[in-house]
This record gives sequence, structure tokens and C-alpha cells, in this order.
Amino acid sequence: MPDLLTTLLPLATLILGIAGTISTEGLRERRGRKREEENRRRIRQEQKTDRLELFELTNLQEAHTALNHFARTAVRWHLLDIDAAQTTNMEYASYRIGDEDGVAEELRVANRDLSALTQLIIDDDLRSEADEAARAVTAVSHGPKSIEQAELEMNAAAQRIFVVQRKIARRIREIYVEGSIS
Repeated sequence: MPDLLTTLLPLATLILGIAGTISTEGLRERRGRKREEENRRRIRQEQKTDRLELFELTNLQEAHTALNHFARTAVRWHLLDIDAAQTTNMEYASYRIGDEDGVAEELRVANRDLSALTQLIIDDDLRSEADEAARAVTAVSHGPKSIEQAELEMNAAAQRIFVVQRKIARRIREIYVEGSIS
């Protein structure tokens, strides 16, 4: 019996040592895979955030430019309306002189482009303000009214555009400061 015990004891110790080593390695490997998975998940989240910031940044820059173009074109149309009203001795927006310069078409395209860009603004409040500002500019040319009333409305609408542009510019700066975009 003692011979059997001296033979089996080292064998049992060897088997237990191998089992312990295998289980320890298995634990290390699982922990390593878990760390790698967490790292990949973190990297994917950072990439998603970077893509979202880049999308927002690009869209806000384009919307800012589109607002500027729309406002400038609307002012050109507004001045044509004033000229038409003064030339014909009629009220503002009641009669149009020809559009040889294509301002009406340019205004229509600028409005369409601006509308498409504002729909992509992520911030709901900012998107709503941009839409409202564009509608205010467009509303100036609706219906006959006095030149003075049209001037007041255009000044108020232009101010709304300016406020929205400032808010967009502020958000663009925030993305650069807070985000990883350079």
C-alpha cells in the first residue's frame, strides 16, 4: 500500500497542478477577452461620437452659410419689391416688375436648400428657430402692405436670421472645444 501511495501521490499532484494551470490560464484568457471586448466597444462608441460630431459640425457650417445666402437673396428680392412699389405707386408685394436677374429663382433655390439643411440640425430648438426665421423672411413678401410695414417686417426677420446664425456659430465652437474634432 505505501508503494501505491508513493506512486499515486506524485501523479495526483501532477494532475491537480495541470488542472490548476489550465483553469488559471482559462480565467486569464477570459479576462483578457473581456478587456478586449470592452476596449473595442469603447473605441466603437468614440468613433460613433466622432462621426456624429463631424456630421453635426458639417451640417451646421452648411446651414450657417445657407442662412446667409438665403438672407442676402431675400434682401435683394425685398429691394426689387420696394422698387416695384415705388415705380408703380402701388403697395409692397402687390405688383412685380420682371425678374431679369433671376432673383426669384435664386430665392426659391436658396429657400429649398436651407430647408433641407435645417431639417438635419440635431438640436430640436435650434432647428425650430432656423425654420421660424426662414419663414419670417419668406412671409415679408406675402400680401400687399405698405413699404414701411414691409421694412419693419424685413428688419425683424433679418434680426431673427442673425440670432440663429449666432446660435449656430456658438454650437460650432462648442463642438470644436468639447469634441475631438480638430
